[in-house]
Amino acid sequence: MSFAEATAPELTAADLLAFDDSQLVRCLESDKGVNGEFSIWIATDLKSLSKSERDELGSRLRAAAEIVTASRPIDMDVLLARLTSIEGGQDGSPELGCLRPPREPSESTLPPDPDEKYLYEDLSYHELIQDGGRPVCAMEVMLHILHEPAASHDSILPWLSGPDSTNQNGEIQTVFSRQLNRWWDFRKWQWDNRGTADEDGGFSAFLAAERRMYKQMRIEAFDSSFEETTLRLWQQKPKLRLLSDDHGFRAYREAVKRHIAPHNFNRPLKLMKDPRKQTEWTTWLEYVNFEQWWLERHAAAAESEERQYHQAWTRLFEAVRSLPKGGTNLHGTKDNYDSLNAYAAAASGSLQTRQRRQNMETVALAKQLASAQVDLDTAEKAIDDFIRDTTRYRCAEAAVYRQKQRVRWALKEARVMEAETPQQRGRVKNNSKSDAGESKKRRRNDDDFIPTESWSKRTRRGGGGTNAV
Repeated sequence: MSFAEATAPELTAADLLAFDDSQLVRCLESDKGVNGEFSIWIATDLKSLSKSERDELGSRLRAAAEIVTASRPIDMDVLLARLTSIEGGQDGSPELGCLRPPREPSESTLPPDPDEKYLYEDLSYHELIQDGGRPVCAMEVMLHILHEPAASHDSILPWLSGPDSTNQNGEIQTVFSRQLNRWWDFRKWQWDNRGTADEDGGFSAFLAAERRMYKQMRIEAFDSSFEETTLRLWQQKPKLRLLSDDHGFRAYREAVKRHIAPHNFNRPLKLMKDPRKQTEWTTWLEYVNFEQWWLERHAAAAESEERQYHQAWTRLFEAVRSLPKGGTNLHGTKDNYDSLNAYAAAASGSLQTRQRRQNMETVALAKQLASAQVDLDTAEKAIDDFIRDTTRYRCAEAAVYRQKQRVRWALKEARVMEAETPQQRGRVKNNSKSDAGESKKRRRNDDDFIPTESWSKRTRRGGGGTNAV
């Protein structure tokens, strides 16, 4: 099977949202029809996504399409129409298709081989280990969590949006591929911060890993189109630097040491100009620094939105305070009942009087209902305004929460690595079961050093960072 002919599995909108950028590109690449073109089919559960999630999915699909179109013909009119409908949340397509053509009548409808269902995740898991990364849990643990709704998610929490994520299943079943994609972001960061112009910037290792994985999936990965697509994926990863461009490797090395020092690791940090010559220990500490840097960026973003959040809260408070304290007069009281009894007594002597009283009651009730509706509309508008005006802050706070979990996990893994014997360091470890025991050996609590001071403040003392996303 060729790379271009590979077909994607049936996926939902939530699955697509959980994909990283490289997986979206591969999904498009796999959607080649008989005429060399591919069409876009929208998932039936698209409406289950929020407006912001639909916007994000549409934007990321556009970016993936730009990469693919350089080497694959595409019906751009259809593509743009579909993507526009996704971003606007207006698509009403009745059929699913994950970015793939409809099934031919003769195509087999047998369910996929269970062993193949999570093949890509299994390959990502082992590729992480081969390149020096550390999977967040064992493959068996991930499958157990996925198939047992009551199972604890604590072991993979660093790679979930949150404990109550609405897209949790999609995130669980892509945990290793997303972790691997993050690891390659870090690998690119290593080269970008060294400023080594005469090297390929880590691309050759990325290409070799992609080829190994696709070979295991029985997909041809040695033609020129595969390498071109993989190169575009690598180039699409953001160029991020710890310090400004005028700082060289020596300044970067010292900055990383300062950043790691508060954790009081016993084993030395020895950053090399060529990261391929570093020990796995040093590379992992550099990765810890990478995740800490992201935490500081997220914290700075949340801080910048905090003022607007407080202003929105004040507006909500003022709007609610202006509403009637005791509610409406629609509920029965003793005075109401006494009045009704008086109306009934008077009405018993005259049909005309009874009708007049009923009309008066109807008018009074209508006025009360109208007043209550105005109050309800005011309250709903105030709440809607608050939700809209605080969206960016809440998203930033959620990003801080997620990143704190990731930094804590990376630090725990570092403690495990530090305690390993030389013999253990020579063996591949699928998953460490001694996090709790090793944490007792810490000289200081790592949570005390989850960074609160952003790099932007440190730059006043020398060294600055770029603001790439």
